[in-house]
Amino acid sequence: MPCSRSQSSDKIHYRSKVKTLQYGYPPVIPTVGAKINLYMTNQLSLNFPAKPSLGNLYVCRKEFPHNRSWLGQAAGTVELKVPPEHLAGLAFASTTLSKHLTENQAAIANLASADLSTTTLTAPLLQALFEITELVEIRLDFLPLSGEVLTEFARGKGLTKLVTLWLTGTSITDGDLLAFQNLAAIQHLALKSTPITNAALATLAKFPNLTHLHLPRQINDQGLEALSASKSLLELDLSYSSITDGGLAFIKAMPQLETLYVNDTAISDAGLAHLAGHPGLKVLFLNGTKVTDKGIEQLAQIENLVHLELRDTTATEIGAARLKTKLKDCAIFGP
Repeated sequence: MPCSRSQSSDKIHYRSKVKTLQYGYPPVIPTVGAKINLYMTNQLSLNFPAKPSLGNLYVCRKEFPHNRSWLGQAAGTVELKVPPEHLAGLAFASTTLSKHLTENQAAIANLASADLSTTTLTAPLLQALFEITELVEIRLDFLPLSGEVLTEFARGKGLTKLVTLWLTGTSITDGDLLAFQNLAAIQHLALKSTPITNAALATLAKFPNLTHLHLPRQINDQGLEALSASKSLLELDLSYSSITDGGLAFIKAMPQLETLYVNDTAISDAGLAHLAGHPGLKVLFLNGTKVTDKGIEQLAQIENLVHLELRDTTATEIGAARLKTKLKDCAIFGP
């Protein structure tokens, strides 16, 4: 399902020299038969140096895309309350060195999410981090990835729980992806604004548990053909990519796919014909495409569709209303 951001507020309480950081969060709706204590939190007592701060603390949802709520500086003694289904995380300061991690390993060991996007990323820094804690999420956005850094990921030490990896805007290449292929737990991979090519998608199709994949603009139909061999992919973001109507024919080979983003691409009515009758598709983003009322009529054959976006297209409100009569359980946004 499409992600939404929590509108709840964050609160910081000060008690003498000890900070208590408490995240306000919406109630969790339990599934039928589930027994959940909505107010049970994990209380963490973290001791950091008073100065300088190691960075900014946050909590994020376990569910991808791990929406974050910022809590305050990692400085001094911090009492951190982590709600159910959330992870404690730290966006490390730009001055962070490996020695800072080893000196504060008791606090770092409680983290399940790490944002290293503003650091000077080195192999020793990763070695120290991976030895101290087993991370669920790592953000490396817009960083250069050296051979030594890639080697640390290829070793896999301390990465058996790594589910989400953000590589947006990094220097990663087709060959570099091989460093991550043995991380069996990887489910979510963000590769927007990277230089990877169509050739990389054959590698990505072999990631055994990959469910969510965000790809850069240069990917086209050839790459999508290679990716169609994936049997695990549930969400695919091809927004701004170079795919054409013909490329959507390869979506048929992924009947398990549930969410597809093709915003701001050349997709037109002809492409929608390839999606008609898709058994798994539930969420479809067509914002900024060339689809019309005539084309979206074909979407009535996607029986499980529950979310459709048509903003900035030539489809009309009348066309959307007509489609709604056939897909009564589908929420349609736009045009």
